Amino acid sequence: AEETEYFAQKRMKFAPLNFIWRENEVMLREATRAIADAQAELDDGIVKKFVAVRMKELDKIVNENCYKNKEYNYLQAKK
Repeated sequence: AEETEYFAQKRMKFAPLNFIWRENEVMLREATRAIADAQAELDDGIVKKFVAVRMKELDKIVNENCYKNKEYNYLQAKK
């Protein structure tokens, strides 16, 4: 099937818009990927922070309740 002159002209008229649309799609995918990566890093950082806070709380509880020398942390006192 051959393209008629009318449709060839329309295709050429809108070719720049198609290029811009494709470029915008690529930029949108890249931005979406970057946002997802940033969210994953943020989530990972939040989890690490709360793990550290919880470990500090546990050290404090163990020091207060289990060991005579309260200056030791859990690993030192375990030895």
